[in-house]
Amino acid sequence: TVECDFNELGLTSEAKEMIDTVTWNTGSNGDISAKDINISTFYNLERSNHTGKICSSGQYCNDSVERSTIWHGSVGLMYPSDYGYATSGGTNTNRESCLSTSLYHWNSEDLNNCKENDWLFRSEVNQWAYMPCASDYSMSAFYIGGDGFIGTYHVGDSRAIFPSIYLKSNVRILNGNGSINSPFELSL
Repeated sequence: TVECDFNELGLTSEAKEMIDTVTWNTGSNGDISAKDINISTFYNLERSNHTGKICSSGQYCNDSVERSTIWHGSVGLMYPSDYGYATSGGTNTNRESCLSTSLYHWNSEDLNNCKENDWLFRSEVNQWAYMPCASDYSMSAFYIGGDGFIGTYHVGDSRAIFPSIYLKSNVRILNGNGSINSPFELSL
């Protein structure tokens, strides 16, 4: 681990004031296989009362971590449903088809439009998502694969993180359209 000091490199005091402290949902998939979860199901499971720990014996279940289905904080990660809902679909697969298909299968050739037209997709970057995975390993979580699918792995593995925040309700857009060439300019 490395201590990060963003006092000189990071957000200004004004920018930090725009970030809200919210309740983040940490529900899990329960007994539903990751291979069977579409976007709306992910959304509901993220808000469920499943803690993610379903195994009860064996070397990978022996932890004393108390799990909750909510967390209060300022900075988290994107949910699997955030990634899924960010698609616009395309000519070969429309948005409705993308939304109804399991995110586990988004790396297949016939679903390329789903990931390629998803503004949160990062090619060749495996990134953690904010959802524990209920499995035989108590330390599993969901991640977004660099080839577009949602998978699970143990949290001790190295994956990229892209912080997510909620802005306070009094934050206003002064300028820009949110594109790479015209980013939003925000103000309190």
